[in-house]
Parts: sequence; C-alpha cells; structure tokens
Amino acid sequence: MREDRDDLIEIEKAIQEEIDRYDAELISLLVSDSQQTHTDWTDHEIAMVCLRGRKICLCLESGQQGKAIEEIDLLLNSVKRLEDGLGLTPDILSDACDCVISMIESRDYTEALKILISEEYGEINPNTGISEALFFMLTNMASYFESRQDNDMVGRIIMYLVSVSAERNKENVLKHREIVVKSLSKIVEVCPDQSYEICNKEKAYFKGIHDEYTSDFLWFSGCLLQRKNNTRAALAVFKNCYKIRLELYGEQDWYTALARREYAVMHLALAVNEDNAEEMSFLYRFINCAEEGSYSDIDRDTLKIVEGKTLYIVLLHKLNHENFHSYEYLHSLYYKICEEYNEKSSEPLIKLRLSYNLIGDFYLKKGKYIRAEQAFVSAVNAPFPANVDEILSIAQVKSNLLMVYYVENDMPKAAPLILELLELIEQDGGGIEEKDQYRILTMYNSLVSQAFLEIDKEEVDFLISELDEIGCQIKTPNDNCKNAYPEKVIFFVTGVQLLLQNDELTSKQCNDYCDALAIVDNTGIEQLEQGQRIVLWLILSILAWEANRSDLAEYTILKSARECWNSVIPLSTKASVFQTTASILGKCGKEQEALKYLNHALAQIREVWHSYLCYSNDNRLLQILSPTQLLFTCSYAIMRTIEKNTWKLYERVINYKALASLAGKERNRILNSGYVDAGLIGKIKSIQDRLAAIETEGIFLPDSNEYDIEKENLRVLEAEFAARFPERFKTQDITVRELKNKLPDNSVLIEYILCPKDYGGKSGDIADDILELDAFVVVKNGGQCTINRCILHNAESIIDEASELVQLILNESRGEISIEQMEEKEHFKRKLHSSLISPIYSLIAGYKKIFIAPDADILNLPFDVLADGKGELFGDRFNIVVMESGRDFLYSDSNDFGSGSLIVGNPQFDVPEKQIHRADTKAQDKSRFVELKPDAILQLPFSEFEARTVGKYCKSKFFVGKQATRYQLQNGIGKRNIHLATHGYFDLLGDTDSMYSSCLLFSGVCNWLRKKEWDSNCGNGILTADEISRYDYHNVELVVLSSCLGGMNDAVASKGFQGLIGGFSASGVKYVISNIWNADDMATAILMDAFYYQYCVKKVAPPVALKRAKQYLRTVTIGDLKRRNWFEYILQGNILNASMKMKVSSYADKNERFRPFKNEIYWSGFTCFRCN
Repeated sequence: MREDRDDLIEIEKAIQEEIDRYDAELISLLVSDSQQTHTDWTDHEIAMVCLRGRKICLCLESGQQGKAIEEIDLLLNSVKRLEDGLGLTPDILSDACDCVISMIESRDYTEALKILISEEYGEINPNTGISEALFFMLTNMASYFESRQDNDMVGRIIMYLVSVSAERNKENVLKHREIVVKSLSKIVEVCPDQSYEICNKEKAYFKGIHDEYTSDFLWFSGCLLQRKNNTRAALAVFKNCYKIRLELYGEQDWYTALARREYAVMHLALAVNEDNAEEMSFLYRFINCAEEGSYSDIDRDTLKIVEGKTLYIVLLHKLNHENFHSYEYLHSLYYKICEEYNEKSSEPLIKLRLSYNLIGDFYLKKGKYIRAEQAFVSAVNAPFPANVDEILSIAQVKSNLLMVYYVENDMPKAAPLILELLELIEQDGGGIEEKDQYRILTMYNSLVSQAFLEIDKEEVDFLISELDEIGCQIKTPNDNCKNAYPEKVIFFVTGVQLLLQNDELTSKQCNDYCDALAIVDNTGIEQLEQGQRIVLWLILSILAWEANRSDLAEYTILKSARECWNSVIPLSTKASVFQTTASILGKCGKEQEALKYLNHALAQIREVWHSYLCYSNDNRLLQILSPTQLLFTCSYAIMRTIEKNTWKLYERVINYKALASLAGKERNRILNSGYVDAGLIGKIKSIQDRLAAIETEGIFLPDSNEYDIEKENLRVLEAEFAARFPERFKTQDITVRELKNKLPDNSVLIEYILCPKDYGGKSGDIADDILELDAFVVVKNGGQCTINRCILHNAESIIDEASELVQLILNESRGEISIEQMEEKEHFKRKLHSSLISPIYSLIAGYKKIFIAPDADILNLPFDVLADGKGELFGDRFNIVVMESGRDFLYSDSNDFGSGSLIVGNPQFDVPEKQIHRADTKAQDKSRFVELKPDAILQLPFSEFEARTVGKYCKSKFFVGKQATRYQLQNGIGKRNIHLATHGYFDLLGDTDSMYSSCLLFSGVCNWLRKKEWDSNCGNGILTADEISRYDYHNVELVVLSSCLGGMNDAVASKGFQGLIGGFSASGVKYVISNIWNADDMATAILMDAFYYQYCVKKVAPPVALKRAKQYLRTVTIGDLKRRNWFEYILQGNILNASMKMKVSSYADKNERFRPFKNEIYWSGFTCFRCN
C-alpha cells in the first residue's frame, strides 16, 4: 500500500508538471513576437492520457474507485479533443477504455475498469476493427513512454494493440497485417523481446503471401532472430524477404538491396569454412552503389550508417580471412563515415574506436608495426559517446597495443601497459570479459618469456595452478571449458613455454601438459585460429621433446611447419617454427632435412629485417631486431654442426651478423639513392635530428618534465616516416662470390662470431651455457680465395679477459693503474694472443694486410697490442684494419670519392656571453642524466696545432675556436676526408644508448649545459652518433676522430659497430680512424702530423698510413722533434697557456735520445676501421 501511495504521488506530480509546462508554453506564445499562433496541443493531450490512464490504473489497484472516476472524466476530455469529438460517443468511450486497459499490468483490473465506466457512462461496445484514432493514440502513447525510457510500458501498449487488432480485424486480415507491421516498426529496436513474441504469434497471417507487409514482417523477424543469435534461422528469413522484395521492387531497389545485404551478412557469419566469394561480391557492389549515389530515394544519414555497418563487416571478414585486397581503400570509406557519425549516431558499429582498431589489426597482420601502434593509440584516445554499447572495450584495444609492443620488443612501453591491465583484472575483473583476461595474461607470459626474465615462486605457483585447472577442463570438458576456450588454450601454451624456459616443470608435469595439448590437437583444434594452431603445435613439440617423446615432437613440429607456409602470422614466428623444426630434426639424426628447414628459417629472418627498414630510429631498430638476432644465433648453432661446406656457413654469417647495423645501413642507402624525393628526406632527417636532440638532452640534462610528451609526439612522426617509406626497394646481395671479388689480393680476413657450443631442442634454446668463438679465416692470394673455420673454446673466458684488458688500458691512459695491474695487463695481452691469434697464426703468416671483424666484447679489443710468447706485438707484424663484417667490402662505391677536406679543431667550448645568439628554441630537461659538467670540459690547444697541420697537408681551410660548430659537419658531404680534433664522449658505464651518448663536443657546449639554451650559431654544441648516421657521406673515404673514446662500441653480441664508429659507418664512410681510450693531446698532434704526411704526401692508404704513423710515434726521440722544430712551432704564439708551455718545455729539456711516446697508451688506441 505504501508503494501504491508513493506511485500515486509521483503520478500526480508528473500530471501537475505537464499542466504547468503546457500553460507556460501558452503564456510564452501569447507574449512573444513569434509568428507561431498555436502550440502542439496533441503532445500535451497524449501525455495527459498516459499520465491519467496510469493514475486510473493505480487507483483501481489500490481500491480508490472514487479517485479513478474523477480521472476518467478528465481522461475522456483529452480523448475527445484528440478525436475531435464534441460529445461522449460510444467510439470515444471505447477508445478511452482501450487506452487505459493497454497500460494495465494485471488483466484482473480490466473488468473492474469496464464495470466502473459502464456504471458511470453507459455500456461499452468495442469498435469493430481498430480505428485510425485509436491506432494514433496507442502508438503515440508508446512514443511518450519511450521518451521517458519506460520500455516495459512501450511493449505493453503495442502488444495490446496487436492483440485487440487480431480480435477485431478477423474480417479484415489485411488491416491486421498492416497494424502488426506498423507496430513492429514502432518497438523492434526498444522492445526486442516483445517484438519477438509478436512475430511468433502473428507469423501465420503472413505465410504464403507475397506483398509489402510480408516483406517488412520478414525483415523485422530476421532482425530479431539475429539479435537472438539465431543466425541460421535469420539467414532463411532474410532469404525469403529478399525474394519477395525482388519480385515486388526489382534488383536495384534500396529495400531489395537491404534484404540481400542482410542475407549476405548472415551467410558470412555462418559459412566460416565455405566459399563466400558471391556474398562478398554483393557487399562490394552494395558499397559501390552507396558511394555512387544509386540509392538517392533514401535519406543520407540512413544510407551512410548502413554503408558504414556493411564496411565494418566486410573489413572484419577480410581481416579474419587474411584477404587484404583493397583493404586500405575500404577502410578509408569506413573511417570517413565513423568520423562524421561518431557522435551523431548511437549505432555501435559506427565508431572511431572501431575504425582505428581495424586498421591497427590490418597493419599488425601486415607487419607494419609502427603504423599499427599509432592506430591502436588513436583507438584508445578516440572520443566515445555516452550511452552507446561498446563493441570493443578500451582494455581490448590496449591488449592489441600490447601485442605491438611485444613484437617490437619494446619493453619500456609494454611494461607499464601490462601492469595497468593486470591491475584492472585484479579489481574483480575490472569489467574485462574472461576471454580478454586470459588474452592479457597470455601477453604477460609472452613478454616475460621474450625478455628472458626470471619468474619468482609466487608466479610459478600461480601459473602451475592455472595450468592444472585448465588442463583438467581440457581432459574432462564442461561448460567452464567452453567459455573462452581458445583464449584459455593459448594462455596454457604460453604458460607452459614460460615454465619450460625457467626450468620449472617436472617430468610428470611435462607429460601431463603434453597430454592436455594433445587432446586439444585431437578434439578442439578447429576452434583455434591458424596462428594459434601453429603456436600450439610449436610448444607441444617442445614439450614433447622435453618429455622424451621424440616421435610426438617430430610429428607436431612438422605439422606446425607445414601450416606456416601459407599463413599470415609474424615472420619471426615463422622463423621460430622453422628453426625449432631444424633443431628437433637435427637431434633426431635427420640432418639434411634439418638443414632444409634452417634455410627456410633464415629466409624468414631476412624478410623480418627487410620489413623493419622503415624504422627511422636506430635505437628502436636495434631493439626490435634483438629477438631476431637471437634466432639467427640459435640457427647458426645448429648449422655449424650440420653444414659441411665452410663457404656456405660463412655466407650465412655475413648475411645475418649484426642485423640492426645492416638494416640501418641499407635504410640509409635507400634514402640516399634517390628512391625518395628530397623533400621527404628532409622531413625525415628533421624528425630524426629532433629525436636525437631530445635524447641527448635527456642524457646530459637532469630534471625532465616534458620528455615523455615529446617522445610520444616523435613516435607519431616516426609513424609518418614508416608510412611514406618506399614499399619496393633492392638491398645489396651479400654472397661469398662477391666477397671473393672485393677482398683485396694478398690479404687475410678474420671474422669472429660468438655462438653456443651445442643447441637444444627448441627455439631460443641453448643446450648448455658453454660458448665458443668461430674464427673464419679467408685468405686471398694471387686472386684465389681459401677459407678455414677454427673453433676457439672457452669463449666466456676470452670475452671476460678482453673486457679486463680494455679497462686496464683505459685506466693506464688516465694514469690510474698500479704496478700489479700493469703486470696483469701484460698477462692478458699474451693470454688473448694465445686464445685469438695463435690457433689461426699458421693460416695468416706471410701476409701483411689483415682485416679483422670481431664480435661481442672483443669488438673494443686493441688487436695491435696483443703479444706472442716472445713479446712481439701483433700490430708490429701485421697491418690491421678492423671491420664490422666481411660483407662491408660489398658496400664500396668503386673509390668514387669526393674532393676537398673538412677540418675542425679546438672548438671554443665556452663561448663568451656577448658572442652568444640565443635561438627561440630552448633545450628540454630530461630525466636521464650523465655526469658531463661544463667545468670538466677543457680546451684542447694542441688540437688547434693539429688542425693547422692537417690543413697544410690537405691544402684546405680549417675551422677552430667559435667557428668549430656542430653545423660544420653538414659541409662534409661531398668531401674526400674529414678531420675532427675535439673531445669525444662515450658512456663507459653503459647506462645510456651509445647512439645518443656517443658524441663529439663543439663550440658552445658549455653554454648549453649551463644555461640549457640553444644558440642559433652553435646549437647545443653536441653532435651524436645517431645524427651522424643520417649524413650522406658515401663519397667520404676517410674520417679521422682524434678524440678520446671515439672508437668505443657497445659490447653486445652481434650488435656490430655502435657509437661514433657506427654512426659514420651508417653514413657511408669507407674508413674511420679513431681512438678507443683517452688520448694525450700533444702525442695525438704529432701522430696526426706523421699520418697525414703518409696519407697526403706519400699517397698511401689510410690503414698503412696509420701503421707508419704509430711506428713513428713509438720511436720518435726528443732530438727528432727538435730537428723538425716541433717545440719551437708549438711554443710560439698564445695558443698554449703558461702551464702548458711549461709542460712542453719539460719535454724539450729531456735527453735527445729519449722516446716520450713509446708507451702503448699513446698510440695503440688509434684503430683503423673499415666501414664500407
């Protein structure tokens, strides 16, 4: 009773509000200057019928007949007005009664109402049929309640209308059929359940009749069946609807096309494994007709929304079936519609989030990961209107974005995103469906596995618990297993992989999980997508191998490999499958078959790095290719035990060693070859230089507050670079045949590669922790080449000793070494000679010219100073040139060098304030910080003498002081040689990326570090290796870096040249001479004088000139320097301050036979690198 009283109060309040609203509208009309002379009283009276009718119902239910009679009087007045009646006619009385009855929830009160009206107003005689007035009132009453979001009342009224129509139109079935169709059109969207009930009750009236009403009834029935997910029944209904409309209206009519469209959509939904060509062909025609304006009689909004829904279905179908023909064109149409109707329409399939996600999925499947990333980011940020059903949640989009970060191996981006999604799952699911929760957990497993992170006991226990539960569901299927079946299976697969990788599975668990996956393979494999099937078979084969079930391992991995051929899955996954196939076949003794699959794996790896040439950022290029590089290492571990042809084995090495460096070199070569217009190249370089500037600022300036925002902006620009990179290009063919032709005669090439001693049974697996170095020795004598492979054992010790030796020499060059460490240094020099040189010495003896291509930490090793048992240095006997790989001989341009020289020395690091011209752009503070303080950057006065000397030999102008800016390097394009005498920087702690932290310092750097302001003349005074890599220096024969640490490289296996050497290598320079530790200023000036004498006067090649210059520096005496007037030359003028002059004078005072620079710290750090 209390609820009834509250409802009555609410209804009375609503009635008064409606009366007040209408009165206010009348008053406003009377006092306004508007031309309007009347209000829309119809809406008001409909509202009063609805509200008073509801009050009558409540009064009857609560037993308040007196109040009910009062309201009936008022309701009759509204009905009379709506029907233009002057008196209380039987028709008005009957219609008013119908209006109230249509709102009564319980039919028990229907008779009470009729009795009450009969007693008060006379007998009620229901009308024959349904009058137009009653139809008008009931349908408009439904509209009123729909506006108040009372859909239950809407359905109640319309169902009443249809039921009384069936009773009263028995003699006029056509009229009843009309009312049914019109009623359905009113409520089919807002009351699907009641509409479905009407269709089931009234379908007999339409059976066998081919007219407009039947076609519309079938249309509504099909739509409702579709909403009920009864697709097969909907397909049959739409087929009949189409046939009738085709008969009535013809093929070109909009309504015929609409029915045919729905039939095609249903067919696509059902015919998963059948030929859908006919249906897709029709949908293409439908879209074309919509675009061409063929359906001009339909309002544009309706047409565009239906076209957009059609495009969504077509695009989704093409994605699921890897049919990418015209995909981008069709998506452009869909995007335009979504852009226009994202906010205007409540249709959930016409939303920008869906549009961006579809194109992101497309780019992901095509391997265009940069563009996929930007699409998914746009999907996350796309505006989404309120009160619209979400077809795709933000969490689902973010899991797609996570997939991109996974394939890009971008852990800095992936880590915070996966943690965010895991936190959502922990919050009672965070509104994320079960299948998406498992999808996110699968990505977590994959990311942890790819990063080779160790999992703790809690994670192990969680994984095993989940796998055991899913395993039980697989073995004893139930409803829980059916929910999210594919997602659970793939979570199971990646969980097994992660536990295997961490050696956390017992033999019993391996067998149990193996059995579970075998059941999936036998009974549920058809529920998985192709890529999921391939990965399942891959992991099942690895698991079976681990469980000593070699037959099952071989059977499943071959099945996975066969499925790979025509699949659209990431190329790296294909490579992994083929490599694992080779591994298992090799362990089974089928070596020739294994070799065949290894070649397939390498072919996929080649496609992988080709697909990444569009990456403008070398750091991301290295990051994304790291897993691919590991794949090659594992493939090589197998191949070296099987392949008997050493030339073929070595050809694999030069094709796949240091892939990131190779890819960067090829990318720059393509950009500099004219395939891309100059305007685009300029934009690309501008983007990349901005990135380098930000990265540099982030390394050298503390307290960042805008770094992340700027990085995101730059990622957007990188996506534009990728989008405009040429689709077709030709890379350098790398073959041993070409290498034999290009290798200089009477020389030796030694190429080292680090590899595991043995291989395991799965992708990325090494059978044990023992590493070896393969040394390929290629000798060319009299135009003929021979090759030998020597295996150097205990590679871990060699690498550790090489690092120790480099560190000891670095310390010595700073004067920070003890006597004990000096002895240790000599020990390592002999030990490394014994490990790296002695095993191959007999192959290289008798030759003078040695090219060495190191790997891993031996990349920074000064081979010159390695000593044999007699103490003779390796560099004394041979002329050594360091290379990244023997393939670099293939990148020479037939000595088509430029002309002239660029010479820069002794920059004015701290420019006086009055000489500074500040630009508008200020440096950005960044979060990463390296100790590089302005007060620690001292002038290099000897480098000015050096620049003058080099200028004399090269007959060229030189730039010193404030003219020695970073922008001078732009003038090096087209020169033959470049000489840079300045400070170099390399992060010895390895905390930063060497392509940004490896840099040269120029004029104004102290001002920038102190003031954080760019100068229009000097910039920031820093030039990074990353920026250098984008200069076009392919005509430059020689770059000399007489700077400290300029030749240091990141010591990472198969990473290739990094730092400044890597930058100049990527730019196309043939030779780089640089120092790999601290250089003495005066000794360097004397060395360079001797070098340029040999290079410019004697006309010898840079490697020979450097060797002779180093020999000169070691043996030069004080007397020699005096005879050449070195001291007089240096001490004249004001270039040196008093302290430096005293130091030089102290040398001059020594015995004339004294050799001041015989210690290797003065000369052995200078190395000649052949880059191209």
